[in-house]
Amino acid sequence: MSSSMPRFTSSSLFASHKSTLLVAWFATLVCGGELCAQYEVSSWRDHFPYGAAEEVIVANGEVVARTPNALFSVDTATYEVSRFVKGQGLSQSNPTALGYDALRDQWVVAYDDGGIDLRNSLGVTNIPDLRIAQVVGSKRIQAVTIEGDEAYLSSAVGVIVLDLEKQEIADTWSLTPADVPVDARCVMAYEGQWLVGTNLGVLTASQSDPFLANPDRWEPWSLAPDLGSVLALKRFANTWWMATEVPESDAAVLWRGTDDGLWEVMPGWDEDGLPWGGMAEGPWILAADGTRAEGLLVASCCQAWGWDAEGESVSIDDPLPAFVNVQDLTVGSGEALGRVWLASTVGGVVTWTPQPSALSIPTRTNRPLGPPNAAVRRMDCWNDNLWVATGGVSASWTPKFRSDGLHQFSDRAWHVPSLPESANDISDVKDIMDVSIDPTDPTHVVFSSYEEGLLELRDGAVVRVLNAANSSIELSEVGGSPRSAVSGVDFDTDGNLWFTTPWTTQCLHVMTPDGETTSMNLGEQGQSLLFGDVEVTRDGYVWVVLPRGKGVLVYDPADTPTFPGDDNWTILTTAQGQGGLPSNDVFCIEEDLDEEIWVGTANGPCVFYQSSTVFGDDVNASQILISQDGNLQYLLETDLIQSMIIDAGNRKWVGTAGSGVYVLAADGLTTDHHFTVDNSPLPSNDVQDIAMDYGSGEVYIGTSLGLLSYRGEATNWDRDMEDVRVMPNPIRADHTGPIVIDGLAYQSTVHITDAAGNRIAELRSDGGRATWDGLLDNGQPAPYGVYLAFATDRNGKEGAVVKFAVIR
Repeated sequence: MSSSMPRFTSSSLFASHKSTLLVAWFATLVCGGELCAQYEVSSWRDHFPYGAAEEVIVANGEVVARTPNALFSVDTATYEVSRFVKGQGLSQSNPTALGYDALRDQWVVAYDDGGIDLRNSLGVTNIPDLRIAQVVGSKRIQAVTIEGDEAYLSSAVGVIVLDLEKQEIADTWSLTPADVPVDARCVMAYEGQWLVGTNLGVLTASQSDPFLANPDRWEPWSLAPDLGSVLALKRFANTWWMATEVPESDAAVLWRGTDDGLWEVMPGWDEDGLPWGGMAEGPWILAADGTRAEGLLVASCCQAWGWDAEGESVSIDDPLPAFVNVQDLTVGSGEALGRVWLASTVGGVVTWTPQPSALSIPTRTNRPLGPPNAAVRRMDCWNDNLWVATGGVSASWTPKFRSDGLHQFSDRAWHVPSLPESANDISDVKDIMDVSIDPTDPTHVVFSSYEEGLLELRDGAVVRVLNAANSSIELSEVGGSPRSAVSGVDFDTDGNLWFTTPWTTQCLHVMTPDGETTSMNLGEQGQSLLFGDVEVTRDGYVWVVLPRGKGVLVYDPADTPTFPGDDNWTILTTAQGQGGLPSNDVFCIEEDLDEEIWVGTANGPCVFYQSSTVFGDDVNASQILISQDGNLQYLLETDLIQSMIIDAGNRKWVGTAGSGVYVLAADGLTTDHHFTVDNSPLPSNDVQDIAMDYGSGEVYIGTSLGLLSYRGEATNWDRDMEDVRVMPNPIRADHTGPIVIDGLAYQSTVHITDAAGNRIAELRSDGGRATWDGLLDNGQPAPYGVYLAFATDRNGKEGAVVKFAVIR
């Protein structure tokens, strides 16, 4: 669990809508791994996994790849990579289909919720018609086909026809009656007919028919028998090529058909199916004179087949790389080097030449920097050293058997430590649940696994695994068979690691700095309980989440962690006088800088203002009463609070299950920010965890769809204010973000004056950082000149002065 303590160091269906993005945060998201732009306060950067590409197209000198979270491009000449995420080149997250409009040199990007982006040199235009339409069921767009001035979008509501010149939806083809759901997967035109591959087979209609929105105009394609749900359809070498799904499987069968209606499984393809990797035509076949001839490439995940323009098999001289897992492939028109671009779940975009020549380049992977996957359950951070646990459990706390591992972000790069072999009857270390960094030695990190026990790391490498064979951990029946399951972990200020095990005789344990473990005796009442995440507060109390509606356990080790005889413990619930929680469903616990304990529940947060009172005869948590639209209500009482972190200004960052992130003032009475998918680059409002780099103020926000970070307004403070600085300095005319004064004492007051001593602004720091919008009292930007920032601590005893310039 993240420590509660800041680490201080010195058409027919739709009306037409479109909007060109001019939102405030659009220009504030910078690249995640590469230093692509100055990462300013109040700006965002993504940490998405770009190694798992799902689709690839060639577009005017660059290859564009789609991942589950975002897009990236590869320059075909230099192999330079660029990323495109929500707020930086895209209007939304989670793209599902790509197309290239060569006539207008623009990308067509479609999304899971039906949104559409048109991206060109002028910017991005979003077309939200399908996204905002009242449609029952999925709106997912699965493929984009460009024909002249129109794009045909295969979707779960049929085919959406997009007028690319007018930038509006022109028509919607429903394909089937309303009581017969259809899922369109691909569209092609052939000899005056439209052919649409669907889950019901191929449907056809005349291209000249003006009433294609009428399902009666569509009928099954007579040329093809019922071969199942269609994934892809192509015409090449006077032959039909069609991929169909294998029922209840991820595999597909590739068929070849003639104009006489004779179909066969493509030679070399397994009749029982193979994972589908796509097909593409282009100049990849090497001729005797060194030129390239047109050919068709067909791929499964791990093998490729080639065919020439006569329909004859062509050899693949350089097989697919062994590491790839192909999802799609493409060949650029006019490709002189015979390069094929593979979208792979390993390696991102892989450049591969099936028939290499002396001019060919070696196979290479192309992708921006990013973590190996998008999974986040818990995080912990010490300055610029972030660790991520990726496992998970269901709502009932049964294992999900995730093997996404653990990873580290440090020095603007991602690192993935090697993990040991599983000690269980299933391969890989699964469900890594929590992580904690030792405050006495930040190179010492411990992860918990719901399968394998504790993974102890030093200097980024696993040095020890603790399980039932070598520690106080007992086996638990969490996965259908005995497991060394550990739920939560947290270091206290002395370097003792407290951890929990579910459904065991002794559920609470401590590992002391010498590496020895001891279990706590909680008596019969504390046996065989489901213990979850753990938080150790500065007074030494150990707070444990009891999942599935059991409240919170608080344990007092009496400053003797290895001697349980003098300890005390209690369970807090909704019962008045015995906790007074707003809900017994508790998900997280954090201690703020005033040593107040914030508890996140299914009905919002509550606070214990003095932790020592929890062992009293009458203890009740407090809920914060706020005024909302003239009405009094409890703070976030309708939100499920999944995570919290306290920044250096004592503000509360609150992650919810469906409302994004709230940034609350220190007392919780006001909201400084409320970040959601609608007003920020967040890909999801389901926030799993939040971690904090107190040195830079960077806040890591892990959602159900990936990780981003926000450069926050609060940082560590310097009591002596020996290095107060203004950033940027000088402040130039093109600067758009806040002006930052760093190196301040806690809750300092900063007076901004001009050179003549006239007061310009008065600021208060969050932790060691204050921010100024650069505006005068009349709302106008501060003019050209020299300015002074006078800082004093909250007691008025320490002070500092720094000079800065504004250049307009």
